[in-house]
Amino acid sequence: MRLQSISKIYKSLLGGALFALLATGCTSEDFGSPSTNDKDAVILSAGTFSADLRSTTRAANNEWEAGDLIGVTMLGTSTPATPIYTNREYQAVSAGSGSVAFNPESEGQKMYYPINGSDVTFKAYYPYTGLPAYPEYNLDVSGQSDLAKLDLMTAEHKNSDNTAVNSKDKKEAHLVFHHRMTMIIVNLAAESPIDLTDSKLVLKGMKTAAKYNLATDVLTPDATSMQDIIVPLSPSHTGQAILLPRAAAAGVAFEVTTADGGVYTAALPSDQDLSGGTKYTFNLTLKTTPTLITASIEDWIDGPTRDYDVVNIIAGTGTNAGFENGAELKLYTLDEGETSYSDGGTFTFDGSKWTRSGGLLYWESFTGPTVDFKATSTFAPALNAAQVADYLVAATPDVPLYTGLHLEMEHVGAKATIKLSSSDGTYSAADLDGATVTLPGYRNAYDFDAATVTYTTAAVTGDITPEKQGTGTPKERVAILPPQTIAADVTIVKVVINGHIYEVKADPAFTYEAGKRHELRLDITKSGVEITVSLKDWEDGDDYEAEVKIGTPKGSATNENLEDGDKLYLFTEESGTRSAVRGYFEYNAGTWAFSTPGDPLFWEELPDNGKFYAQMERDAVNATVSYNQSKDYIVATPVDNYGGTGATGTRIDFAMEHATSQVQVVLRTSDTYTAEQLKAAIITLPGYAIGGSLDKGVYVPGTNSGDIRLDEPNNTEISTRTYLQPQRIATGQEVVRVTIPGSVTPSGTDRTYHVTYNHDVEYNAGEITHLFITIKGADVLVSVKVTPWEDQTPVELSYSFDESPTNVDGFEDGDEITFYRLDGSGKVVDSKVYVVTTVGGKKELEPKDGTPWYRDDFGTGDKIVAVYPDGTRTNVPAGDNTFDVDMTGKSDPTNRENDIQVASDGVIKDKNANVDLTFEHALSKVTVNIIPGAGFAPGEITAGNPLVELIQFMQKGTVDITNGNVSGLNTPEDFAPTSIPPTGMVELSYSALILPQKKDANTTLVKITLNGIEYEAKYPSDFTFEPGKNHVLDITLAKTELKLSAKIAEWQPGTNGTITID
Repeated sequence: MRLQSISKIYKSLLGGALFALLATGCTSEDFGSPSTNDKDAVILSAGTFSADLRSTTRAANNEWEAGDLIGVTMLGTSTPATPIYTNREYQAVSAGSGSVAFNPESEGQKMYYPINGSDVTFKAYYPYTGLPAYPEYNLDVSGQSDLAKLDLMTAEHKNSDNTAVNSKDKKEAHLVFHHRMTMIIVNLAAESPIDLTDSKLVLKGMKTAAKYNLATDVLTPDATSMQDIIVPLSPSHTGQAILLPRAAAAGVAFEVTTADGGVYTAALPSDQDLSGGTKYTFNLTLKTTPTLITASIEDWIDGPTRDYDVVNIIAGTGTNAGFENGAELKLYTLDEGETSYSDGGTFTFDGSKWTRSGGLLYWESFTGPTVDFKATSTFAPALNAAQVADYLVAATPDVPLYTGLHLEMEHVGAKATIKLSSSDGTYSAADLDGATVTLPGYRNAYDFDAATVTYTTAAVTGDITPEKQGTGTPKERVAILPPQTIAADVTIVKVVINGHIYEVKADPAFTYEAGKRHELRLDITKSGVEITVSLKDWEDGDDYEAEVKIGTPKGSATNENLEDGDKLYLFTEESGTRSAVRGYFEYNAGTWAFSTPGDPLFWEELPDNGKFYAQMERDAVNATVSYNQSKDYIVATPVDNYGGTGATGTRIDFAMEHATSQVQVVLRTSDTYTAEQLKAAIITLPGYAIGGSLDKGVYVPGTNSGDIRLDEPNNTEISTRTYLQPQRIATGQEVVRVTIPGSVTPSGTDRTYHVTYNHDVEYNAGEITHLFITIKGADVLVSVKVTPWEDQTPVELSYSFDESPTNVDGFEDGDEITFYRLDGSGKVVDSKVYVVTTVGGKKELEPKDGTPWYRDDFGTGDKIVAVYPDGTRTNVPAGDNTFDVDMTGKSDPTNRENDIQVASDGVIKDKNANVDLTFEHALSKVTVNIIPGAGFAPGEITAGNPLVELIQFMQKGTVDITNGNVSGLNTPEDFAPTSIPPTGMVELSYSALILPQKKDANTTLVKITLNGIEYEAKYPSDFTFEPGKNHVLDITLAKTELKLSAKIAEWQPGTNGTITID
């Protein structure tokens, strides 16, 4: 990001350091050479660094150290600029965070202003080194043992009056330093059983040498300097390195080698650049699968860390650490010859020392020569009623009289951290965050013995509920609990998510140790549904014999196995209501397959109680409607649903039975009809019950009646068959009707035979009945037999379904978002408003009109964009892709509906119903801070009720929803920003939402009217207010003089500024 400078507004980037170059005047004759009068000697002072104290590089330290060296070059103002002094070595006189004086390292390094008062300018760099050929500075980052020596910074000459020249008559000069290198931080982590102890980290594919031109600020890498860079690792497996900047390209990788010789490689994404002046954090997790890598750009400022596991208290001659102001500690003493500890009093920490309530504790009260001490303290209260407090205890025996007491406090309990994940996408981050986590049946209390100052785990048990902590989604669950062992095969943690219960058993036994932090990482994945299907054979029915010329039954049918193309449908039953399960299973070549292989079925989408039903159906022998033949309907005996946790686990065993009956009619030849004549016969089952069907796994008999016609028996066996619903044909009723057509009869006319029986005929479910009919003259011979079908081999099925739950982050209940579907040219073809609603503790999007969009209505690659807020401001008609925006009266950033956010990255993916959208602010934001300067008493500016205005900012424009860009700006107006609470040294603060726009050079940005006096802030060059960024203007009102504060610029903030107004 380039340096931004405003007339009377000065911006310090990257936490910049200010150097002031001061000189006195010269009274000798005018000539261009430097003076040798010490009155004209250049005097250097340096400002403070705004950063963290912990890093070892100058850019992350907010104090100069005594002896710090910078190199300074004085140049004339001619073109090209001619050096007057080159690479003079100046040294910090003392350490400090304010303005620190710099003196020449030796007399020979001193610089003087030109005698004739001509203008000069300065170039400077840190850290100082002897330069064989100024302005060439050699860089070598192959060794990373001393980061401070690698952190090259150069300075830009910029005075408080926005000029870049000085002379002996203009004594005050300012230099702003900038980082020119790239810093990376690498955090290593590993899954069990990978051990990071003594691991080595190498960065491969980077150039390590370059030349930097201090005059032009141009870096030229050495193309031949490619070599591995060893990144030193801390005991916590964190590494830091200073690197040469590089453009995005492939070829860079991290390589981690563990002590046991394992090598893990993670390639840097080819679109990841490494920019100068930027710090990157890379989190590398070593897994048995490929290494995962994420990257983020952060400020070089790191917050402090706290070791939760051990807290040290050093009293007396030591140093206190880890306790907050107001902490209490209970001391216990055991003097020589005593057998029980005595109360030594309660001590309170005031931030620097411990004070005993009721007065001091004196050594003279002990006999000695040594005393045993113990102490207890409550580091933190219990996170909830089911947990114990985080107690600390220390024991320091054999302390000699009249010496300092050191107490090393340790945690009494154990800390359990539960981390939920779902690597296969079964549950979204929001689902996991809404899960209920329990440590069931744990011991959750202590017994305390004051005589020995000992905590022991009590026998009291109960369920412990870990508390959510952190800011991520899902949040970690944390519990403080007494030390204990969970026996093998006992539940160590229970998770309930979306009604599904997951119990993790200890295998082997698991011990929570005092003072140790234990992580339980639970990866919750899908549970596949497996099915076995056993189809019950057709059984033999009763035999029926007729007395009038009855033929002898012959032959038998064979049992049949599952047929290719069989389809199995599942149904669930809860509270007496059956519901269909999506999809079906199909049998082919001995294997069952789910109907949508890319979208399998899993237990997680099924109920965990009730019963399972199943059904199959096979085609009728002849599906001609007028034939009234039944399909072969097959149903299962209902199976109890244990949610995948029953005796068969995730497998469901179905016993299938035919719900219909089957009849086979066989005609026998006789001296009346030949085989060829019989093959033309028309066979009918007259007046039978018809119309049976399946209803969600249950067979429902039909209530209609009609003739069932069979196919002609035109085959060698002269037989034909059909399926029919179970029924009874009463005694004497017609069982079957056989018509021999006239085309084959001797008489040339149709001849019909009505077959009856002198007993009831039963057609039972699952039974096959054979009717053997022999026609002799006027007599009909018939025999009936049920023949079994062969058993089928049981077949196990498994199938799965990939889910990808949605999440809605950053919105509030009731927020309305308009989604637009775009055509190939980026124009709106359809839109729908969704409302943010919390359901079961999770935010979801519900269609406002009650009818959602369906994935089936979209093609792969279709574009979806979204706009918030919904309403008249953001409406886009079909055929367009823009809307007009008017910010008049809508600049208040505290009103969420004034903000306009656009998500333009939605794309329909192949075989996926989820669309991920990221909203970006279409507007810019400006914050004005008023700081009292010299001459103003506290509260004086506020009492003057100043009027603050933003001057001539465009109020109207057009927003393109395909990319969120704002164009067509018009209607400039002055308006007052919204007052907001000030912080720190700021007396008044104001903020406003504005359209992204560019202000021309020397244009007034802010006008402040105080006590009748107008103050204007102008910018000397074009100034761009960018979308999605907050531009902070710090204005210091001083009554006498204009002052500039500057610091080493922070890493990549939004555009900010400092304004000083007299």
